Amino acid sequence: MKRYQNCNRLVKMWRHRHYISVPFKWLYHQYLKQFLIYNDDDGSREPLQGKLLWTTLISSAQIKMKWYYTMEEVLERYKIKKQK
Repeated sequence: MKRYQNCNRLVKMWRHRHYISVPFKWLYHQYLKQFLIYNDDDGSREPLQGKLLWTTLISSAQIKMKWYYTMEEVLERYKIKKQK
């Protein structure tokens, strides 16, 4: 399967279906069941909430979409930001 950036418009639209479930998952984890993360230092658990939870769910959807960047793209973007 091709990565997201190399696909045509129809395939990209089809892969965007993974974004549909994000608001529902956010509501579920925000209000019904907490998404707990573990702290490695003392072993305690803290709920993942708000904006951090949203970005985590968006990231998981993008992983399902095969949305990732090559090292050349990352370095190119880094050089552009570093010059500014």
